[in-house]
Amino acid sequence: MSLSYSRFRMLLSGTCFLLFLFSGTSCGASSLKKLSRAELLSALQAGNYHFTDTLSPKKYGDALKFGPEAPYYIGMHLLKAGKTAEARRMFEAGAGTGGQNRKNDTKEPFRTLCMQQLCLYGPASERLRSVGQRLNQIQKDGAFKFPENEDETLRDLHAELLIELGRFDEVPGGVPQWYSRHPLSALLAGRFESLPENYPPEFYAVTAARISMYKRDYQRAWTQVEPLLENTDIRDFLYRAVFSDFGRAALYGSPNYAASAVYFDRLFDRLYADPDVSREILYMLAFYSSRLYGREAERFGQKGYAASSGYLELARTKMETALSFADVDEDTDTAIWYLLNTAFAEGQLFEGIQKYRTVWKNPDFFSDIIDSYLVDRLTAKDFAGIYRLSEILPDSMDRDILARIDYLKARSGLSSAEETKRLFERAFDEDHSALYYRVLSAAALDIRLGAPHSFAPKISTPAEKPSFPVGAEAILRGYAEYHLPEQVYPAAVRMYPSLPLSLARDLAAKLTGAGLHSQALRLSILSLRSSSEPITDLELGFLYPRPWRDEISAASIRFDVPEYLLYALIRTESFFQADAVSHAGAMGLTQMMRPTAGDVARKLRYSEYDLTDPETNITFGAFYLAELIGRLDGKIMPALFAYNAGITRIRNWQRTAGGVNGITGWNAAGPMAGDLFLETIPIAETRDYGRKVLAAAAVYGYLYYQKTTGQIVRELF
Repeated sequence: MSLSYSRFRMLLSGTCFLLFLFSGTSCGASSLKKLSRAELLSALQAGNYHFTDTLSPKKYGDALKFGPEAPYYIGMHLLKAGKTAEARRMFEAGAGTGGQNRKNDTKEPFRTLCMQQLCLYGPASERLRSVGQRLNQIQKDGAFKFPENEDETLRDLHAELLIELGRFDEVPGGVPQWYSRHPLSALLAGRFESLPENYPPEFYAVTAARISMYKRDYQRAWTQVEPLLENTDIRDFLYRAVFSDFGRAALYGSPNYAASAVYFDRLFDRLYADPDVSREILYMLAFYSSRLYGREAERFGQKGYAASSGYLELARTKMETALSFADVDEDTDTAIWYLLNTAFAEGQLFEGIQKYRTVWKNPDFFSDIIDSYLVDRLTAKDFAGIYRLSEILPDSMDRDILARIDYLKARSGLSSAEETKRLFERAFDEDHSALYYRVLSAAALDIRLGAPHSFAPKISTPAEKPSFPVGAEAILRGYAEYHLPEQVYPAAVRMYPSLPLSLARDLAAKLTGAGLHSQALRLSILSLRSSSEPITDLELGFLYPRPWRDEISAASIRFDVPEYLLYALIRTESFFQADAVSHAGAMGLTQMMRPTAGDVARKLRYSEYDLTDPETNITFGAFYLAELIGRLDGKIMPALFAYNAGITRIRNWQRTAGGVNGITGWNAAGPMAGDLFLETIPIAETRDYGRKVLAAAAVYGYLYYQKTTGQIVRELF
């Protein structure tokens, strides 16, 4: 599937986040030729771009004296400063298209990077010309291309630019087909009113409905879609993008789900025997019909009406029909997911897994359903159900899920001592990335973890890893050298999955030096996912760093909270990004909500505070965690759950579990062990939060505080 223009921008250019202060120091009217490399880099670091103020267009090519990479990085700085015209001239110099230099002064991959930026920034007419030039380059034998589908993406961009410029007659395939084949973008929605009036009337009706969906005016969208589904003249608009919008309009905007499903059923029946209609459209029609009947079943079920079972059966039948028309893996797994979810709701999950496990494509796609089943069975204290599940899951299932099941079976008390030990060993030793279960199993087996590394994720790497893209190392190192460290991680993501460990280590150190702790951490994780090299304590230190050491140490002493725990909490909450803001509004390193922060500030007698200030945020977070520990009888894990979900919820969940009692033992009639209580928490985010903090605490305890995994597990539970 082709990428949209906005996706292309994200893929190739990244987003400029760097907040270096603009310096008042001027380089005067000096030309690039008179600047030394050190002077240039110093000016870029300071955000001082005065060297372009008196630079004539023909002199931008002088940047090549610093190397073939220089125009690209200087241009990226100029874009960041809002100097788009100057950036384009610099990119033209690097691409060899501006007549400012001989073409052989430029080199790959920087020539291509400059050309790509010329396609993205500047007036539409100039970008259109650049896209044409780039497409001509790609068509030549042996042309450097990144990413591999760059030509397809550029053709999409070319068409969108033609629409933006009002050159509608030049759009390949025509405007109606272009609109219908693609998801709507801001550009396509915005240009709709200015389109010519000589297209089929159905095109305007279809697109108007889709624009209502784009604007999230769902009820209006459905009133526009409803008559279209009965219209036999929409045959020219049978595209996935169109029917995705139509289906969502029904789901979000229809007042009567069952009646809306009938419209999709009728259209399916009219199109079924037509050989010119794609199987994909028949899949979409059956899929949304099923979703709508499912919604109606939920509505009736909530009211206790018996009719819900009839609608549920219709939903299952229609989804089976959709599955029969699924020709791509994602469609197959999506249909099966809904069928398994329905089977789980009806108590038929095992039968569903046995039916579809030979058909599904990616077993990991269904991990959330297995997760819900495990929570349900543990809440009911039904370990026998977990044993039965393990017998029917294929070996290809999500390995983290399999490790979890092994651990839970070992903790059930239903196995012999020998079998229990074997299950713990398997949860500890096998190929998965569930560090939490590896840590708990190590504690149960009294294993001391160490390098080379049982703490590192154990994930099988493919026999033939994709090669690192040509020039990728030079590109990444260039971002660091030219003082654009915020671009390193986004660029590395585009080059994944084969980032060499040694390169990641060097770049992570530079990012840390620039204060970009979160990006340094993410870069290290990215590299380790594809590495088959042994992981040492050095690499582990990049994965579990200790920034703001003085502030965390002071808070630890002041509020009697272990340092390793504060590091683990901050790593889990914000990945050490001091200005992080969540969707819910939580702020800073310890992700404090404003009401909670206000309460903490009153207790600590802060009249003014800034939650993006690391010292303040760490102080508030440590105080709040210590307060929760005290209110929950000195228990750290329940306090962590409360930190994430609120103390009232935790107390209610503890009462439902019949009490919680550390991590030792298991008694179906008495209080639930702490590690098993975690598995019953109804909110997936909170369960995962507890796992992440404990696993990180174990690593910090090992790396910096001479703690064994057993000690950490006992202290936290």
